[in-house]
Parts: sequence; C-alpha cells; structure tokens
Amino acid sequence: MLRRLARGLWQREDRAAIETVAVCVVDLPTAILINRRERVIDPLAALEAAVRGVLRDASPRG
Repeated sequence: MLRRLARGLWQREDRAAIETVAVCVVDLPTAILINRRERVIDPLAALEAAVRGVLRDASPRG
C-alpha cells in the first residue's frame, strides 16, 4: 500500500518515497493520535497540517 501511495503521489517506488509516505500514514498519526496526553488543539487538524507539510516540503530525495 505504501508503494502504491508513493507511486500515486510522485510516480516513484524507491525507498525514500516509500519512507516519506510511511511518515505520513504511520509515524505521524501514531505520534499525534495515539498519545493519550490531553491536548488544547485539535489533533486531527494538527495531523492534517503535518501531513500536508511533509508532502509539500519534504518530497523524497533519492
């Protein structure tokens, strides 16, 4: 699935592209949504902003 997402976003299936997708769909949601700490911000809005930032500013190099 990660490979398919990377191919859909960047027409790439290399490790850098797949790891970037993994950050967006595995690492960030786990860090933001699974943590049980009480938040004063909307975690879903924070997740959306973080993923958009990664996809916009951190296109995989490799």
